[in-house]
Parts: sequence; structure tokens; C-alpha cells
Amino acid sequence: MTAFEQVYTETASAQDALDGANAELLSQIDGLQQAQPPPANEGYRTIAVNFTTDGSMDYTILVDGVVHSGLTQNLSLLSGLPAYESCSADGIELLKSPTQRVFESNASIIECSLTGMVPNTVHVVQVQGENGVVFEAELSTSVGDVVPETGDTSPVLFALGAIFVSLVALLSYGRAMDVKAGRLHAKSAHVYIAPAMLALAILTFYPVLYGFWLSFTDADATRLGDQTFVGLVNFIEVFTASGFLRVTLFTLVWTVVNVTAHIGLGLFLAMVLQYGNIRGKTVYRTVLLLPWAIPSYISVLVWKGMFQPEGLVNDVLGTDLHFLADPTGAQLVVIFVNIWLGVPFMMMSLSGA
Repeated sequence: MTAFEQVYTETASAQDALDGANAELLSQIDGLQQAQPPPANEGYRTIAVNFTTDGSMDYTILVDGVVHSGLTQNLSLLSGLPAYESCSADGIELLKSPTQRVFESNASIIECSLTGMVPNTVHVVQVQGENGVVFEAELSTSVGDVVPETGDTSPVLFALGAIFVSLVALLSYGRAMDVKAGRLHAKSAHVYIAPAMLALAILTFYPVLYGFWLSFTDADATRLGDQTFVGLVNFIEVFTASGFLRVTLFTLVWTVVNVTAHIGLGLFLAMVLQYGNIRGKTVYRTVLLLPWAIPSYISVLVWKGMFQPEGLVNDVLGTDLHFLADPTGAQLVVIFVNIWLGVPFMMMSLSGA
């Protein structure tokens, strides 16, 4: 039973239902398979600098003539912000400020790892103190980005190639049969339909067949392309789920009611608008097409507001019904709104027929 149903049937308070739902969600998240963290890339775009202090209170580190970072003895600049370089004095990590590292007055040797270096490029590094340059060198790093290995795309390419070759063979066979039957008045017909058939095969048929194959594997968002065959395990898990029968029943009701209403009401309105003695048919068609012309997400938001307790529907009926608080009521509302959205399209399609 969902948290919504628990609150509606008053078997649990809203807070208890939410706490139970959160606990269940966390347990499901913990059971999910997660991708392995990327391996550490030691020395990534960094170079090491070490120098001996000369008694200066401030040092400036320049890389290729541009200020990279600085060091100071001013303890008033301490901050909890993370620094983008790592520095230590006599083996002890230096304190940090928003823009500088803070060192003690008795520090003798300072070591820093400077970040932001371009791999395989020589950088001129200088450390300037109050008495002049205390360190200067040309340094570089060869540790750059680690690009992960790409997955094996040969099965996908093989499938796309097989689809293309099959379509060419099918169209060639159709062309040969037309020539054999003497139907030569439309020599280019197969060429005209080839792009559409290719697009359908690649964008529709192939994804459907590939998804059907994935349903027999353990593929998920973290292991797509490295899946293994598991047979009917996924289907058994779905069929034995607690809400399977309820969802399946509502899906059948949704399909039957919507298809029947779309075709029935659409056919009725199309036949009515075909009568020649009806005045203002253009106006009627325009008004009836508005649900189809308005974007669906806008229509859904409007109807959601209308079915609220303080919405237009309750104002017109003079009631105080919570349509969307009841699972059954919410299902009836979404069926009604979907019929409202789909009838105009069916009406126009049947009118054209």
C-alpha cells in the first residue's frame, strides 16, 4: 500500500506514511548497483615546487609571468575555504586563506603542489620574496586527463548495417517483382519510400527490438553495454510485484475507455459537422479544435487547477469535493482530461476520411 493510500484510508498519519515511504526509498537506493568511482589520478595537472625561505613575510608564486598563488605570515587572513594548491612548511600542511597560504615565521623549507598546469608544456615558475627571487625553474607535467575506454559499439553497428542491407534487399526484391509483373509506370516508387522506411527501421523498429532484448538481461543505467543474459527474471519480478494487477487493470480500463470515447465522440462530431444545413460550421470546428491546439502541459495545469477544492468545478457544482485526493477520483479525472484532449484530433481525422 502506497503512502497516499495509507493517508486516504486513514491507516496511518501523513507523517508516518511519509517516513515509511522515505525508509522504503532509501532501502531501494541502497540495493541499487552503482558505478565504480574513477581511479585516482595522482599528479593531475600539477607540478611540485620547493624553496628555502629568506626571512620574507610574503611570497608570490608566478607561473609564466602570471600570479598563481601567494604565501604570507598574516594570521588574520585565515579562512575555512578550500585552497586550489597544496603547500607545507617543514612537512606540516600550511593553513589557508581565501587567496593565500599562511606559514609560520620559523618555517625554513616550503613545498607546494601547483595546480592548473597544461600537460607536456614547459612552465616558467618563479617564487618572489621581499628580497628578490628565491626560486626559479622550468617545470612540466605529463599527467593529464584520463579518458575512459569506450564501450564496444560493434553490435550496434552490426545491427544498423543489417537493417540497411535488409531494406536494400527488400526494396530490390519489390522492384524486381514489379518489373516481372509489368508494373513499370512507377519506376522510382521504391526509391521514394526508401528514406521513410530506413528512418522507421532505425528510429522505431530497432529501438523496440533492442529494448525487447534488454528485457532479458540485467542491463541498467550503470551497466548498459556490459549486460548479461538473465532470462525471465525481470518478467517474474514484474508479474509478482504487489501492484501489478492493479496497474494492469487500470491500464486496460484506460485503453478501452479512451479508445472508445475518442472514436465514438470523434465520429459523432465529424458526422454532425458534415450536414450542409448547419450554420457556422467553421466556428464550431475552430472551437472543437482548441483542446488539440493548446499544448498538453498547459491543458493539464488548467484542469488541475479547476479540479482543486477551490477550483472552478466545485464553484459551479456548489460542492467541496477533493477530486484529486481519492485514487479512484484522480483516475477518472485523468481519463476525462485525456478524452477532452484526444477527441478533436480523431474528429478531424474522420472528417477528412
